[in-house]
Amino acid sequence: MWTWKERHQIHDEEWNAYLSASLNPCVEYLSWYLDTCAVNWGCFVHQKKSMRLPVAWTKKAGLIPAVTRPPYLQKIRIIGNELPDVEDTLTLYQCIRQHFRCGTLDWEYHLPDSRIRMNYILERSHYRLNQSHTRHLKKSMQNPLTYRMSEDPEELLYWLDHNGERYVYEKDFRNDKFRSLVRTLLKHQQAFVLFAVNAMDEIQSAGIFTRGFGRLLFFLSFTTAAGRKNGSMVGILNHVVYEIMQPYEILDLEGSDIPGVALFYEGFNAQKEPYFELQWSKHLLCKVAEFVKRMR
Repeated sequence: MWTWKERHQIHDEEWNAYLSASLNPCVEYLSWYLDTCAVNWGCFVHQKKSMRLPVAWTKKAGLIPAVTRPPYLQKIRIIGNELPDVEDTLTLYQCIRQHFRCGTLDWEYHLPDSRIRMNYILERSHYRLNQSHTRHLKKSMQNPLTYRMSEDPEELLYWLDHNGERYVYEKDFRNDKFRSLVRTLLKHQQAFVLFAVNAMDEIQSAGIFTRGFGRLLFFLSFTTAAGRKNGSMVGILNHVVYEIMQPYEILDLEGSDIPGVALFYEGFNAQKEPYFELQWSKHLLCKVAEFVKRMR
């Protein structure tokens, strides 16, 4: 019922047109986005229905093809002009496990043994700040801060190189994949950077947002020590909701396994949206690789 297509069998123009015309498109499934963030990817195609699932994969222990969640791709979902039923997702998962001997799959469909993870979605009609965020927003107004949109990736990267702090995820924003993806997103006009700037024109915080298909995605953020004190990140999100976001758009904050970050998102009255993670390992080398990873 489902067949696998390798990347070389997928034509960019046809794939992107199909995605754009589907019921549930998003920027992260465009071919150039997948090419940038995934080491390898292909797709499962339903033989009778108009449905496809993009799947990123790598080689576990350098040998065994394994499904993976690449950086900057939170989850995947079936795209097309029809919504999948329970049988569709069950047979698809069986096909994935037959094709890949091991892997980690994050998607929108609940199956037995799934681990539940949370995404945070914000609509303007639901937007409301808790007491902590209200205090931070007042600080951002008292300083005061202004907000400047940029579509120049080099401005952001220069600031990170010369003025940014050593963030806990420094390895992410200093690697080539992050830089390449930011440049590609802005080149395709599918993203923007929003800077919070003080009265001396010093950048306090920066937020990267992807935009397309009625959805804004809070891609990544960077905040200085001064920016944390003056509420600049709350100010950035408040500015996006009231000055940039259109009535038909949603703001996807994604999710986080870090309790403090999840609490930050909940402070905007963002609505929880579950997605699900499945893991499997049917090859000895996969099991050895996972054991070594846990022991590090």
